[in-house]
Amino acid sequence: MTQTFDTYRVVSYVKPAAVFCKPGGELVLRFPTPDRGYEVVVVRELGEKTRETFVPTGLEFRADVKALSIEEALLRGASLADGVSSFITLVSGVGMPAIQPMLCYEITEGKAEREFRQFWDDVTFLNPSRKVLPHEELLDRIDRFYKIQKPELSERIVRAIRWYRWGTGSTDPYDRFVAYWIGLEALNVDLQDLLKVEDDKATCPNCKYSWVATKTVSGIRTFLTRFFDNGADLYKRMHTLRIDLMHGKTRLSDLAKETAELAPKAGDALLGGILYFLSVSPPWRFPSQILTNAFPFRVLVKAKILSQRIEDAFYDHEDPHFNAQHALVEFVHERQIGEPIKMKVTTNITAVIGPNAQFSVYGWGIQGEGKGDLSIDNVSN
Repeated sequence: MTQTFDTYRVVSYVKPAAVFCKPGGELVLRFPTPDRGYEVVVVRELGEKTRETFVPTGLEFRADVKALSIEEALLRGASLADGVSSFITLVSGVGMPAIQPMLCYEITEGKAEREFRQFWDDVTFLNPSRKVLPHEELLDRIDRFYKIQKPELSERIVRAIRWYRWGTGSTDPYDRFVAYWIGLEALNVDLQDLLKVEDDKATCPNCKYSWVATKTVSGIRTFLTRFFDNGADLYKRMHTLRIDLMHGKTRLSDLAKETAELAPKAGDALLGGILYFLSVSPPWRFPSQILTNAFPFRVLVKAKILSQRIEDAFYDHEDPHFNAQHALVEFVHERQIGEPIKMKVTTNITAVIGPNAQFSVYGWGIQGEGKGDLSIDNVSN
């Protein structure tokens, strides 16, 4: 059965970024697909004029993709833009964050209704701290660290803590998992010593002589098996994922679900390893949810574009979109460990669309860390 794909435009931004050779330049890239023809990414330089001088401020990525739904289009468009962004880093040396789509709408010809999504990250109200710092626990951990007598062990614990911090600060599950695993590997030698386990040995099939052919992570395996529920299976899955991610033999899309599930478990394992060397006895208390320091609060509007031609939806050469004003109405934070933050926000939106087209808004809400699905707080027509 032949699938019929619709065409969508996905617009993303990254600021700041690399600078084009010519101010306000544009780059058009065409990518072949196995079953959807060519998909196109247009990269444009963003900037502002200051005293008649053009100041480059970032890049815009406009991806035209084929998809079965707008949700799939958002994923494909973000993936294409993120891939191009990675190549820009490769040739320019400018590191850029992961791409987040800001606008997506259907451009398929011959339709009177087209799906539309718009996101806002630049909400202007508070960017609050979200977790309570347990002071006594902090003092205890620092005190335990400075009582360690072996400088080499102290050095590796510092590395492990840094990798734990690095992984926890990332919003990308692949980066999180890799950071946590590297932190575990920093502790592997000391785990081998403390748990009295050696590197795995290879054995000659003829003379039966055994030797260590290569260093192994037997310390991590033994630690997980001994101190974590279903630790043997957890180690096997984590080690397999580590190989798949670092050796590139499996498509990232095929690893997405496993990475999302194992990244927080790897974080717990690394935290447990650190606490183990700080002489904190198990069972260890792990965070119920890992949060980055950035408040990942996105406002989302869901709508349909009503027009016979997609060209009618453009206003003065601008994409159909909404201008938004956000206001914080209520903020409640009890400052107790485990207590949630409660926020009430209003968003006023103004349509920017051609005179022969209109929006039909059927939902808005928020997306945030820990919310895998859209949370509709209010619906407006």
